[in-house]
Amino acid sequence: MNSANNVTSQLSFLETVDEIIGFTPEMTYATGTSINLFSQNIFSEKENLFSLSATQTRIGIDLWNEIDSVCSIYFGLRLLTDKNNYRRKSSIIQGILNIITGATMGYFTDNNQICLGLLKNAASTVLSSPVFALATACDLLNVSIDLYHTSQELEFKDWLKERLQELNFIEKRIREETPAENTHELAKLIHKKKQLHFQIVNRCLARADDPFSRQYIERILKNNHADLWEKCIYYSPAMISRAKLIDKNIQQKINNRYEAQKKIVFMKTLSFIGMTLLAIATFAPCPPLLIIGTAICTIVALYYLQKNAGNLFLFFKNSSKKQRPQDTTEEQSIFAMNPP
Repeated sequence: MNSANNVTSQLSFLETVDEIIGFTPEMTYATGTSINLFSQNIFSEKENLFSLSATQTRIGIDLWNEIDSVCSIYFGLRLLTDKNNYRRKSSIIQGILNIITGATMGYFTDNNQICLGLLKNAASTVLSSPVFALATACDLLNVSIDLYHTSQELEFKDWLKERLQELNFIEKRIREETPAENTHELAKLIHKKKQLHFQIVNRCLARADDPFSRQYIERILKNNHADLWEKCIYYSPAMISRAKLIDKNIQQKINNRYEAQKKIVFMKTLSFIGMTLLAIATFAPCPPLLIIGTAICTIVALYYLQKNAGNLFLFFKNSSKKQRPQDTTEEQSIFAMNPP
């Protein structure tokens, strides 16, 4: 019992860390962009309250890079060690990209003087912008991979293939898991399996009156997942009606996720463009590039502030009452139905 409790508390701690680090890079982006904005003396130089010295700018931007470095390495390690992600190849690629990004930001931010041999006060920020531009490029590649996977689920046939791959992976993990060693992990896997069964069965039942979809579903499920196919053979009008509502809800969530992911890719693209312009302006002083790059990064920073304000509020509100996912009454009622 104590062992199970220890596992649960450990996982809860990791989940909390994941949530905090999840919005930290975007919040530091907003802070770092503000530092960069004030360091340009865009406001009147008489208003010292709104201008930063070279030393303050150096410390602020270096701290920005270091925090992002830690977050990137953490994310990379979590992706590489995530045993429950059925897209292992993508997870490994994204993990390596994060670690390379974090290591590069951390190393060059600390060793600018050695790398360029410039004056101490100026050197520390010389590579900060180029390195962060590289980081935003890797970040853009990562979210583009996520967008690609999300786009693969827009059509039902592609969605079904993805879910069956995930189901096969989850079932394999359940067979490998030792209950005595990790009860909580096993419970999460079993819950995920039930969730997948619920989604697959209802989305298939929603197409029971379409002969072409019915043939496709039979061909896919009958030989590989007979247990799921048996749940799709016998059905009543009430089950079909309910399944269509569930199918519509799932499809809406997929569409919303895809639109949200497109917005993320768009903002990451803007961030990459802005940071690249600032990096170029660092080595080849050009006021227009500096102004445009700063303006673009400021727009992205404002978006991140607006996006994460609500997330921070919800996090602190719910941090003291974490709830584990439970089977819904709707799921239980669907699976409890006996065939006529």
